[in-house]
Amino acid sequence: MREGLPHAPASGVKASIRTKYRRIGAALTAACRNASSRVLPFGGFSKRGVLAVLNSHVLAPRYVPLGESVALTVPLTSTLSKNAQHEVGQGKVFLKEDAQAARDAIGWELKNALQGRVFQPRRKVWLDILVQRANMKSDPINLLDAIADAVKNIIRVDDRWFAVARLDWELVRNERPFVRIRLWQDADSGTDEP
Repeated sequence: MREGLPHAPASGVKASIRTKYRRIGAALTAACRNASSRVLPFGGFSKRGVLAVLNSHVLAPRYVPLGESVALTVPLTSTLSKNAQHEVGQGKVFLKEDAQAARDAIGWELKNALQGRVFQPRRKVWLDILVQRANMKSDPINLLDAIADAVKNIIRVDDRWFAVARLDWELVRNERPFVRIRLWQDADSGTDEP
């Protein structure tokens, strides 16, 4: 780079990749200091040692602690309703673009709230949903399926493990309506089912 030109900041993707490789390098170095069996005589790393370090330090998922909730808020749109999500064309049923955009908005907010953590598989996921509505025309129960589908795609837990702790609504006249979603897992909600 020539002098005098401003340095362009690294994009978020490049920075996260750089951070990931730094974590891998630091984990490998620390593991080699602690366990000499993972270091080959010529100074390289054994395949077994690399995999052990990656599994224990880098690739191991960071779980949301049991009992801790994750909350998000998204604007209420009519396309979240199951009655307004699909259209028929050419003899097939399609998900409307607006409905997919509404699901993507929930997914984006949930990813930001999770901060790289994941929910534990095969444990009950509790949903607490509060729907603000501007009039009595919308039906909050019709939002449940769309919200569950959007959430399951992000947390990677099948929606058969979902339980609804609360589905409530309130009427707001002067504000923009929104949907507040809260998710959590209990410590005693696991199972040994295959």
